[in-house]
Amino acid sequence: MGLPEGHLYELYIHEYLVDFNLDWRRLRPFLYRCAELGHVSYMETAVRYVVDHLSYVPMLFELAEQLYSEGKQEACIPLYRSVAESEKLQHSERLALSQYRLFSIGLSNDQSNNLTLAIQFELFVQRLDEPYQFDALKTI
Repeated sequence: MGLPEGHLYELYIHEYLVDFNLDWRRLRPFLYRCAELGHVSYMETAVRYVVDHLSYVPMLFELAEQLYSEGKQEACIPLYRSVAESEKLQHSERLALSQYRLFSIGLSNDQSNNLTLAIQFELFVQRLDEPYQFDALKTI
């Protein structure tokens, strides 16, 4: 067809993820491929439909951790945000680790941005495991 890779992803989101029953076996490869191609906006759109189904939150977190370990930090952001929003009222380790990852990914040379990130993350430092706490406090 001569179209670039990912050209029909928006149609895929609406045809298979929204209109049909949501299925992780379809969603996970789609999110992973979007991460590989750098289509973070499609990931954000797809994740918006998943957030309503709390049973998918642990799987989104696992995928985010995998992508983070592979160095795909930009692709992790919508996944970590959705996990953090879904578990906002809980005191889970996933919430704290998601906030830590968002904090570490967002750090830059802009000191005012870093201050904002540190203030948002400060509430979650005590909920992390000790190795992550040490790294976070060292960074702050």
